[in-house]
This record gives sequence, C-alpha cells and structure tokens, in this order.
Amino acid sequence: MPTVNNVRNSRGKLYLDSIDHQNQSVTKRLGNATYIDDITKTLETKVINLVLKFWYGGAWETVTIPRGHLQAKNLLQYADYGLNINHTNARYVVEDIQRQEQEYTPRLVHEGIGFDTMTDSDTGKVTHIFKCHESLPMDVGSKYIGAYEIKPKGDKLKGFREFLQENIYGTPLELAVVVGLVGALIGFITKEVQCPNIVTSIYGKSSSGKSSFAMLAVSMGSNPDEHAPNPLFRDFYGTDNSIMAALVGNFGYPICLDEANRYQGKDLSAFMYNMEAGTQKQRLTREAKMQKRGTYHTSIITTAEMSIINRNSQNAGEAVRSLEFGNIAWTKDAAHSERVKEYALNNYGRPVIHLANTVLTLGKKEVIRRFKENRQTYLAKGKVNDEFTHRMSIKYALLLTTLQLANESMKLNLSYDYVMGILVDSEYETSGKRDIKAKAYDYLVQTFNINIDKFSVALNRNLILSARGQTWGIQDPQRNVFTDIIGKYRTIVYFSEEMFERILREGNFEDTSVVLKQLNESGYLHCQKDSKRYHERKISATGSQVKVYGIKLYDSPNMDSDEALAQQIHELDMLKKKYCEKDAKPKGFTPRDE
Repeated sequence: MPTVNNVRNSRGKLYLDSIDHQNQSVTKRLGNATYIDDITKTLETKVINLVLKFWYGGAWETVTIPRGHLQAKNLLQYADYGLNINHTNARYVVEDIQRQEQEYTPRLVHEGIGFDTMTDSDTGKVTHIFKCHESLPMDVGSKYIGAYEIKPKGDKLKGFREFLQENIYGTPLELAVVVGLVGALIGFITKEVQCPNIVTSIYGKSSSGKSSFAMLAVSMGSNPDEHAPNPLFRDFYGTDNSIMAALVGNFGYPICLDEANRYQGKDLSAFMYNMEAGTQKQRLTREAKMQKRGTYHTSIITTAEMSIINRNSQNAGEAVRSLEFGNIAWTKDAAHSERVKEYALNNYGRPVIHLANTVLTLGKKEVIRRFKENRQTYLAKGKVNDEFTHRMSIKYALLLTTLQLANESMKLNLSYDYVMGILVDSEYETSGKRDIKAKAYDYLVQTFNINIDKFSVALNRNLILSARGQTWGIQDPQRNVFTDIIGKYRTIVYFSEEMFERILREGNFEDTSVVLKQLNESGYLHCQKDSKRYHERKISATGSQVKVYGIKLYDSPNMDSDEALAQQIHELDMLKKKYCEKDAKPKGFTPRDE
C-alpha cells in the first residue's frame, strides 16, 4: 500500500501526494479544492463557524458550517450545496481544511442586537457592550450577521437635528422619538429597575398619525419599512410563537407590531402578558429536556384602531402592562405625516447608537441615579395615586431619563415638560381602566338596570314579589337612607351566586374571587356582620334559600336622598296595600325568611 505524504490544494484542485511500493512519487487528483473563506466566533454562543468556498457549475459558491461538522461523515451532507466531497475523498478534504484553519484567527460576530456583556476568561472582568451593526466599544471588534437592517442609513446628527426642528418639536411626535430610544435604556438597566419591557400601545382612527408615530420610533434603530425582508416593523399576522421569535435576542432596538386587530391567536390578553414579561414560554426538546428560553428587553410599540386594554379581559394587569395613548392627533395633517414617514424610511439607525454610547460612558450607577431622580419628579407631578402608581412610575421615569440623555448625547431639544404633560394626562385617562372594583360595580349595576324585570322585589320583611320567568336575584329597597364611605344608598340588589359569576364572566372579569375581595374592601359589597361576603336567602316567592351576593345601589351626587326615599317608601306601601287588602293572601307572595 502506498504511504501518504501530503494532501494539498493547487490552482483550485485537491491533490494527494504519496510514495508507492517502488518508492516512486505518485500524485492523485481528488477533485476540486475547498477553501476557507472566513472563520467566525459567535459572541452569544461561542460557536465557531467556517465559511467554505468552492467552485461549482462555473462559479464560486460558499456554505457556512459549524466547526463540529468538520468530520468526514458530517461534511458529506454539504455535497447537496455543490461541495466536491464523497466517501472516497472525504477524509482528505477534512484534512486540507484543518490545515488551512491554522492560518486563520476567528472573527468575532453577533446575532443578537442591543446590550450584552462580555467576560474576560483570564481576569473574569465583565464588560458591557452594545451590539449594533458593529459593536460598542469599537475595540470589541464584533460585526452583526443577523437579518435586521440596523446598519445606519442617511442623515448624520446634523441632518437629524434639522429634521426634528422642522417637523417634530412642539408636536406629540416628540414622544415617538423617546419611545424609539427607551429600549436602549431598558436593555442596559432592566435588572436594576425591574422593568423587562415597555409596551406602548397607540390607538385611534387611521388618519391620526399612528403609522407615522410607529415608523419614526422604529427608525431610531432600524429600517422601518414593513415590506423589507425581515424588518423590526412588523404586524400581528402570525402565530404567537412566530411573533415572539422576532423579539428574542433584542436588548435595545425598538420594534413595532402594527394593527393589533389582525391578531389571530386565541387570547390577546395572555399574549400581551407574555410579551411584556420578556421571556418565551418554556418548551421541551425532543429528548424531553427543558429548552433554554429566549429573552428580550426593549421598547415594543403596538398600534390599533381601538384600545387594547378595553378589548382584553377586565383585570388590572391589562392596564399596567402597557402605556396606552389613544385618539391623539400625532401629526398636523396628511402632508406632515408623509414627510415624517419619508424621512424615517431614508434615515435610520444612528440615534440609538449615540444613546447607547452615552449610557456606556456614564455607567450604570449614574444612569440609575438619574432614573431615580426622574421617578420622584414624575410621582410629584402625577395626577394619580393608587396601588399601581409606583409600578407605572418606573416606565414613565425610564422615558423621561431617555429624553434627558438623548438631549445630552445628540444635542437635541426634546421638551421635558411637554412630554411629561403627555405622560401625566395619559396616566390619568387610563387609571380608571385599572380600577377593577369600580369597573365591576358599574357593570353589575348596568346589568341590573337592563334586566330589572328578572329580579324579585322584597316589599317588607315577610313579602316577596316574584320576578317573571327566570329569577336572577332580588332587590331589597330599604326604609332608611344609609351612608358609608362611598355615599348614600337606599336599595341592595342581591345576585344569585350562579348569575353573579356568569355576569362577571360575560363581562371578561377573569377572577370572581378577586372582584369579590375588592368590592368588599371598597365597601360596594353588602356583607353580613360575621364578615361573610355572601348571604343565604330566598330570591322568589316559591323557592328555597340560595347563596347570594349583595350590591349597594348608591344615589347619584345630585339626588335628593330624602325625597327619593319618601317616594320609594310610598311605592312600597302602595304595592303592599294593593296585594294585601281584605286580608287576602297576595298572589305571588310568600313570607320572607330572615
């Protein structure tokens, strides 16, 4: 058998040099050569990839393979791409590639975008970096190889400042600039401030400038063209998993999900919850092992024609998961809107890099100090003070800190007071949507008023006028005006347990126990002296006792309670007299159990 001396490539061919039995030099051609065109090391995974270059079909082709495939049995699969490899020459192709590999130093690349950390393997020192089309600090030397169009295009800072001066300052679109940049701040200090993402929901009619807002915000970091091959300006058309996949690995670049009304999943409420949390759902591999969950921390913009909070289930979490701005005229007119969109499509990607460079220079300690300062400022100027105020103030403080840092880093003139005013007004407007007890109470009272004929009437301690048909509960008019911390009431409406739960369920109130707890704590619920939230009583003339929940019907502030009470007592007396005259047993009445 001949002894192999060398595998080499020359002029695009791969050769095997050996010595035969007669000690003669023999050269055998093995096929077209395969060259290493590049070697990369992925920053996030540390995986080494080889870019192989080869001649096929009259042209040079390339294929990227993980270094783990640099084995004869694994490399054979790349014959499908035109690689000149077979069972005979595979081992020699691998040997030649490994020889070339010694001449290369892997080039650092990244697939994710936004903030990340690097740890020095020798010293253990952790360095914060920002992954853009290149990387910050520049000496990291990593290049972006992902699909998003984040390489800056168009105007530099001077042109950007001129555009803002002519088209943005003094309009609500100042907020769009801040929303587009705040993702960088979230990606940098998310753990310290406990805010995984800021979801900003913009809703209103089609001519309000929603798209202009969203495109301007996204252009702070990337191409806002929804028709680009893989944009960060997307829509809700897709599965929950596919939408979430577009978010993973993003720690600072704004992304838009346009037209929430196109959402096709089963539960928009659950989807919004998962999206705001910044973590993919837990999954299993084929081997039944837990997969590593993808994460993201950034600014997410959604648009819709109607309020997402109103569309989703009636719980307080809906109103605090997103910042909602509705029915605002973001642009002055159609011409203004077109100017904003055109500029965004042709000038994007630089502002977020400038802001990221600034926060890296300042460091976490200083950025967090400013965040805390702005949080206190917002709390002092806000119009709302409820159980969610402090939680929401984190998001507002991040926006205000972003505005300040953007002004400093790029010499902008975004108005702190103007944007503060938009935030304060929005918080005041949406705060009512997170008051579940008030929403539930109003819904129950409204349902009672619409279906009053389905409720029996307690005329006195011993007489019940039954409702016609299905009985939902019983109304109990009082002969006195009662006053509590909420106001004055003269009537208590008792709902059967079955109807109470059904009504709340139909009103999209997810958890009856939570509603009951809040109604009780706030005083809307009429409870027994032993603190039980329910009563047991008859709700019809012929029925037995059932479990009921009592709701107080409060007088309106302008109502004369004494006059209303006198009228109510008169009506009760007239009903009782009508059915009890001549000592006859009233039809439809029964003694009332107390």
